[in-house]
Amino acid sequence: MIGNTIDINAIEKSLSRKSLDEFVGEWTKTREHYARFYVDTLRLVKKNLGEEEIFEWAKHLALKKKTRGLACLMLALGNPGLRHEEEIH
Repeated sequence: MIGNTIDINAIEKSLSRKSLDEFVGEWTKTREHYARFYVDTLRLVKKNLGEEEIFEWAKHLALKKKTRGLACLMLALGNPGLRHEEEIH
């Protein structure tokens, strides 16, 4: 990443490796998250992770202030909340 340029390829690599810690590291390198950044990230999440993986990752991301908004958007991707209602409440 150079300056404020987003390295979406590094984010995709971390997703393809199924490395949550690497993903968080790459995703949080960008200081300002614009709508396009969220859209690109969610597209890659959907491409690289299964529905249950998305739910598990979102649970971990929701615990961190920097990634909480992303976690909420990830939960909306597949709406796994119906199967996990007891964990959400």
